[in-house]
Amino acid sequence: MNYPNRKDTKNPNYKHGLFSIKKYCKVCKKILSDNRAIKCKQCYNKDRRIYKKKYLCIDCGISINHSALRCKLCFYKYNRRQNNPMFNRKGKLHPRYKVKHKELSKRKMSLSRGGTGIPYENNQYTHEYTSYLKNQIRNRDNYTCQLCKITEIDYGKILDIHHIDYNKENCQEDNLITLCHKCNIKVNKNRNYWKLYFIESLQRRKHYETVII
Repeated sequence: MNYPNRKDTKNPNYKHGLFSIKKYCKVCKKILSDNRAIKCKQCYNKDRRIYKKKYLCIDCGISINHSALRCKLCFYKYNRRQNNPMFNRKGKLHPRYKVKHKELSKRKMSLSRGGTGIPYENNQYTHEYTSYLKNQIRNRDNYTCQLCKITEIDYGKILDIHHIDYNKENCQEDNLITLCHKCNIKVNKNRNYWKLYFIESLQRRKHYETVII
């Protein structure tokens, strides 16, 4: 009695340990060694890579496990910007409730914002350091960075005001100078060199203005 559906020696198509009926891969049409398979190893691994691909957040670029557009924190911020009443939560309902930053992250945040790496150093500014004084210094320097000479229009952002002697309580006009954000971060290293550099540049400008007058 023949058993055509069986996969052993009793099958009439069995010959030297292999079935005479050949099976092909669905994708690349190669001959398969295993008759129970549907795809070859290469095609199977390609599909597996596509299945395991990484999804990235649109706003911050962090990898996420699912195919959502944003991570949880960016999704919350986006809905807050859109004034969604479900996401205007405060207190214990807030997702960042009782979350504390580490000292290293605080240092990086202050450096990225033009600080010296000391957290909460902006609290040292006096009441004299107002927005009116900042605009006055920018107008004096023709709205250009005094180190890389980029204008505020080309930079696309408001320029920063830098204290030459790094003393934030000293808000005299001779001690203030306009810099872009990148140069303001750059100047935090080698402070003695940059202090002398900016003092000499201001003295040269004053001398040049007096000669012209």
